[in-house]
Amino acid sequence: MTPHIRRYSLNRIIRVKEARKEINWAKLSTSTGSSINTLKRYAAIYDDEPITSSTLKTMSDNDVRHYVTTGTWDRPDRTPPDIDSILDKVENENESIIDCIEAYQRDAENAFAPSTCYRKVQKARDLQKLSIVLQHEPGEAIQVDFAGDTIVLDNHKSQKVYFFVAILPCSQYTFVYPTPDLTALSFVEAHVAAFEHFGGVSNTVIPDNTKAAVIKAGREPVLNVLYQELAMEFDVNIDPARPRKPKDKALVENAVGIANRWIIKKLRKQAFRNIHEVRKAVESLLESYNSKPFTNKPGCRKSAFLEKEKMHLKPLPNPLPKLGVYCATSQIK
Repeated sequence: MTPHIRRYSLNRIIRVKEARKEINWAKLSTSTGSSINTLKRYAAIYDDEPITSSTLKTMSDNDVRHYVTTGTWDRPDRTPPDIDSILDKVENENESIIDCIEAYQRDAENAFAPSTCYRKVQKARDLQKLSIVLQHEPGEAIQVDFAGDTIVLDNHKSQKVYFFVAILPCSQYTFVYPTPDLTALSFVEAHVAAFEHFGGVSNTVIPDNTKAAVIKAGREPVLNVLYQELAMEFDVNIDPARPRKPKDKALVENAVGIANRWIIKKLRKQAFRNIHEVRKAVESLLESYNSKPFTNKPGCRKSAFLEKEKMHLKPLPNPLPKLGVYCATSQIK
């Protein structure tokens, strides 16, 4: 919408509201060139934060755009609320937002409207929640999942290759392992490869509710027999993410997307005869990715892993156990 149409439409709303006339939305929409929904939104903004036609004339195009976008206009003669003080009282002194806003309106000259103050406080509160960084204990957990993308081998069978992804949340150190299928045996083999790559085992592994890991999902999930054996042999707790709760393993969900872009997409440009060649190619791409510098802090995933997390991992059993020895083939899904 052009500045002229925005200003003209808003001015028509203001004049109708000031005259206390009933609004014919269809007629007003035709005359202004704005949609009925836009005009109704302008009217609602005016009801919350009224301005006069003369005030509109003094406002710049940016002021008008800000007003119709946010529903507020920071007049020079107004005293803005102390948002930080209000949030502090709400969080630490158990005062309600409404009480704080009423106190502000009593004390301030030319105070903002209560609805405007409330929106400002809520917006600041939401931003405050978003800025809270979830802290992960080093060596506490490994999040694992299969990537959705695959590649096809250049052989007479045209076999698919799948990709297992594991990430250490504290350092974000990532491991990718190609597998020939999505069976429990390949899933467990990929875990062992991840443990060897990391040089240790975390206290907990957080998988998805894939059938390779979980036979029955729920509050008390039933693990695949082979997965149970892995947990016992490596002394690791298996804590599957809750169904339809991707935030339980948000980092590996993100890592899967990165693996698709950084690794799998590049592999599609090459031809591989067998899975061993794929694994060799993944090693170099993975090394490059883990060594890529962070954008918002010093170091990289590999340096963070070596400096902060590796020493907190439990040592691998020696020798490595042979999994599946006591599992009947029929029990392996």
